[in-house]
Amino acid sequence: MKNVELVRQRLTLLTAISYYTEVYLQEAIRIKENQISTLQKHLDFVTRKEQTGSSTHYEVLSTQVRLSNAENQKVDLEASKQAQQAVLNSLLGLPVKTHLKVRGNFVSTQTGISSDSLIIFALDHRYEMVLARLREDHARLNMRSVKVMDNPTLSAFLNGGFKKWLFP
Repeated sequence: MKNVELVRQRLTLLTAISYYTEVYLQEAIRIKENQISTLQKHLDFVTRKEQTGSSTHYEVLSTQVRLSNAENQKVDLEASKQAQQAVLNSLLGLPVKTHLKVRGNFVSTQTGISSDSLIIFALDHRYEMVLARLREDHARLNMRSVKVMDNPTLSAFLNGGFKKWLFP
């Protein structure tokens, strides 16, 4: 029963991690698109400056390189998002090719509970810790049984009976 709960807990954690990774990747792609748009405007500006003679070709090339790097990073983020979306779909039981648009933010709230009491609570209620304690108890019982096996044993065998009211 504890193993089933442990697997359920791990799947829940994996789903939450997958969800927040998906939220992060969507936000990172949006930011990268803004960066590409800004770099494209800057490239247009620097190109006009070069045409008027106020800028060198080096500035145009460096802007093109930065734009190309940003586009490559966006492609990498999109590939990561597709892979993460496949993981999330499989955890949710959806077809792998299903397109999801997740919403969320990374605002965390404080619980108002001290970290020491949270650690104690986690150690008492985490299924991994409960299973570890059960394994310790099992090992302790096993050790006792092994120690008892090493103790000397005393056994006696008695045989008796009557034959025509006489002892044999």
